[in-house]
Amino acid sequence: MLLNASSDDVKQSSLADRAINPSVQDVCRLFQHWREKCYGKEDGLPLFQRLQLEVDTYNAKNSEQGGKAILQWYEKHSDMSDVEEEPKKKRRKRDHSDKPLIIAICTPLMSRAHKNICQAGELVFLDSSSSMDRFNTSIFIMSTHSSSSGIPLGVILTSDEREETIYNGLELLKSVMPENAFFGRSSRAGPQVFMTDDSIAERAALHKCWPHAVIFLCTFHFLQRLWTWLLDGKNKIDKEDRVLIINEVKTLVYERNETNITKLYDNLVTNTNIIKYPSFVKHFKILWDKRSAWAHCFRKNVLIRGNNTNNYAEAGIKILKEFVFSRVKAFNLVQMFTFIYDVMDLYYQKKLIAISNHRFDTYIALRFQGLISNKVLKENIARFK
Repeated sequence: MLLNASSDDVKQSSLADRAINPSVQDVCRLFQHWREKCYGKEDGLPLFQRLQLEVDTYNAKNSEQGGKAILQWYEKHSDMSDVEEEPKKKRRKRDHSDKPLIIAICTPLMSRAHKNICQAGELVFLDSSSSMDRFNTSIFIMSTHSSSSGIPLGVILTSDEREETIYNGLELLKSVMPENAFFGRSSRAGPQVFMTDDSIAERAALHKCWPHAVIFLCTFHFLQRLWTWLLDGKNKIDKEDRVLIINEVKTLVYERNETNITKLYDNLVTNTNIIKYPSFVKHFKILWDKRSAWAHCFRKNVLIRGNNTNNYAEAGIKILKEFVFSRVKAFNLVQMFTFIYDVMDLYYQKKLIAISNHRFDTYIALRFQGLISNKVLKENIARFK
């Protein structure tokens, strides 16, 4: 309107009419009103009331198709009204003695994956990501592998990443899983194998929840953690010896014979280039006691189908951040819940349909959804004959 203000079609008085030409503040207030109408308040008791309503509505609409969610309210020792009145900048950090927030979600697509994908009963990945909203809510994604890449089996939202919180979240997730979870093994029995990164809290919670399942450690994360330890200056490992040490450890990791790995370990701790670092020898002896989790020789008779890393889980986190959240934080828990059961579920539906119909062009197009077509010049388009 400002560019065409001198024309006869636009009167000068229209520029002053905020019903026709609203100010930035007007647009901002309209957006805030729309956002509050869709997702509720930012924080406090009204937020949890709206979240509980969303969870109940979701269960009512999707229970027949296998979709279900459950909410555990976040509770402080102090009264909720006192927390609302307290200024945001002065709010205390969450106390470990507080009752944590937990939301467990199993969508209809996840229920069908439990029922129809045999790998769901063999190998399951668990990975997490935090800082998905302004309150640092963590998201745990349980997934399995298939011929069309990773497929989610369940999602947990928590207010922290402590072992007890993760365990309670897994127990709630078990309650919303279908009866034939993990390809008929049931949610109580769980899968045969879990694979995670080097998170002590996650691994301890999984072992407590499914004590009969084998829990392997991702090879990449194991070597990455060790390499980070070698690079740490306080450990005083010479630069020229770091590559030698990591290569020796790799030999142990990829060894396929249990007898040979013991010999390789003895050679490593007696190597003249390594025994001069007593801190490393002491550190690796601790890792050696956990060798059944990271050494490949202990995975020969387990159905992992060649998966020694949790790359499927890492890819799922990448999809979550790039395509579901579009690299921005959620406004509140209601919006985050909506992103999980709506946007993420729809993404995997489109992906599976595109692959099953052999329409890889549609699948590939999902990776370039941010490309603006009007910025592509016609002269830059090459025509192939």
